[in-house]
Amino acid sequence: MTTRFRMLGTVEGVRDGVPLALGGAKQKTVLAVLLLQNGQTVSADRLVESVWGHDPADGSIATLRVLISNLRRVVSPDKPEGLLFDGHGYRCRFPFDLDVFEFEEMSRVAAFAPAESEARAWRQALALFRGDPLSGLEHTEPIRREQVRLAEARSVALDSMFAAELAMARHREVLPELFASADDNPLREQVWSSLMVALYRSGRQADALRTYQQFRERMIDELGIEPSPEMRRLEQLVLDQSADLAVPSAGQSARAPSTVDVRAATVDARLVMEDGRTVVLARRVTVIGREDTADIAIDDRRVSRQHAIIRSRQGRYELVDDGSTNGTEANGQSIDRHELAHGDVISLGGFEMRFVQ
Repeated sequence: MTTRFRMLGTVEGVRDGVPLALGGAKQKTVLAVLLLQNGQTVSADRLVESVWGHDPADGSIATLRVLISNLRRVVSPDKPEGLLFDGHGYRCRFPFDLDVFEFEEMSRVAAFAPAESEARAWRQALALFRGDPLSGLEHTEPIRREQVRLAEARSVALDSMFAAELAMARHREVLPELFASADDNPLREQVWSSLMVALYRSGRQADALRTYQQFRERMIDELGIEPSPEMRRLEQLVLDQSADLAVPSAGQSARAPSTVDVRAATVDARLVMEDGRTVVLARRVTVIGREDTADIAIDDRRVSRQHAIIRSRQGRYELVDDGSTNGTEANGQSIDRHELAHGDVISLGGFEMRFVQ
């Protein structure tokens, strides 16, 4: 019998359709930390810090034992060892499903989805969110960090969903959502640049320019800085009515986006790896290989010690094979050099990743 827990909103648990009484904020915090470690041991000190912060109350260890005991009766009533103390800390040993893990897996699937179904896949992943993640827990620094991580993962997924919709020429359909997202994210350039592109492609050049000015004024007023060079370039392209901003034709592949694809406008490019990691390409030269000293280290025998390099210049990214043993491929083709575009699937000796911009 598997219990399902939900944390992408208020923390809840359900077994056989019946909600579980998970207790108060402290007890839910202990449970959340244990579940997020997916069976790995969590030290008592770490649990105490997550519940009480850096200055725990006297008797916190004793109180933690009580919370664990209460949780055992709720989440694993038939097997007390379902919440096990193994001499080093506590870990979950009972079967459970967790929406956080489901979201992460669905995001990996969406990142590698065909162009025509990518946006739908991102929407399915985003539908798991019911509000602010990990709501109702203790307000400690470890919990805050996890809340920030999950909120950023949602924002990245939302950026990718909008970009996928624009790449499939669904700019008019997503305009209402983009306006709402811009209101919710007043300083997130990716959302505002997506809105500019959608407005321009809908025949609303003046509104696209007003959107830029509105965003610029907010950046200056609240942060004291100008928008990024990429965002300013996008404004110039709108002013020039550049062909680079044209609506993708029906036959145009989303794997060959225009040079001003909104994905490239405001955020660093990143690699979505087959092992579940997402790595931001923040350096001018990124070395990928099996060596621990590589910028992106991959523990896979198919990957050479120094397998490939990604060079960035003015928003463009070039993949270069670095004399690898098993070769480098882009979209199934063996390459020595290849200029990357959003959606390109890279294979380093068989280890796959997707380039996202």
